[in-house]
Amino acid sequence: MNDSTASSGHRSARALAVARRALAESLAARAILADRDAWPWLAVPHLRQGWEALLEAKEASSDREQPLADRVRAARWMAQTKTETHRVAEELERTRSAPEAGENLPDGVTRDALRRHARVLQAEALSLVQPRLGPRARRFVWWGLAGAAAFATLLLVVSAGRVPVVNEPKTHGWLGRYYAAADFTGTPIVRYDDSVSFRWARAAPLEDLPADDYSIRWDSCLSLNAPRTVHLRLRSDDGSRLFVDDERVIDNWRRQATRLVEREITLDRGAHHLRVEYFEGGGDAQVSLELRGISREQLRTPRLDGETIECPR
Repeated sequence: MNDSTASSGHRSARALAVARRALAESLAARAILADRDAWPWLAVPHLRQGWEALLEAKEASSDREQPLADRVRAARWMAQTKTETHRVAEELERTRSAPEAGENLPDGVTRDALRRHARVLQAEALSLVQPRLGPRARRFVWWGLAGAAAFATLLLVVSAGRVPVVNEPKTHGWLGRYYAAADFTGTPIVRYDDSVSFRWARAAPLEDLPADDYSIRWDSCLSLNAPRTVHLRLRSDDGSRLFVDDERVIDNWRRQATRLVEREITLDRGAHHLRVEYFEGGGDAQVSLELRGISREQLRTPRLDGETIECPR
């Protein structure tokens, strides 16, 4: 075997190994994105490393200082791939500074967009891996893909029995349970919010919720070191109501344009459970609760145990 043949064989083996790594990264990203309890941004490093490996396997630009989207666009093999890949690379470039835990993805980069990235990456990696494999190895790859798909399906089934949580708990604030129905039915999505103050207009409050016909419960625990008179202001479009220690103190529960209801109550020293309930029937959507004389530091985020709310001690 001459040097050129050996060199060619080495490059081919290297390309196959790197393409397999790109395929593995795509499968890891898809498994994360199939789990509703996992934050979508956790898939971003796998996708970026997968694209880097894919570019290396296809002997594209080795200039890693050049933006990933530009490198994908300039690659020699891009003219033969789907236009979809251009868009995927550009969207993925917006994840260059991956967000911290609990934060949203950059504008325009949704969980669905990341799923598309993973699918395109997997298809591109397979296009490199399959032609270089013999029949037995090819069957092994397809069994691996089938296993990964089964694992992703299992994650969906398992997570369906749990309450999905989209961010980390906060010490001070509210525990929000977001339902994809106007009557608090179904499995909620949990999000921890700093306050109850939202104006969604005609948009959905969360990616996996509809823009109309949904409901939300927020719970918080108010800690007072002395008796206090609190001025409550609850504004909503459509309906809302406020409970203090399971007693309804404001009832604004109706389909309506924006309406403000106010009330003053005197609370004893100690811990008090606050709950805001809200539903959106159609059109514009907004809800806000103002607790005059109360700071955010006096609100402690409760724990959720099944369906039970527990105030921290």
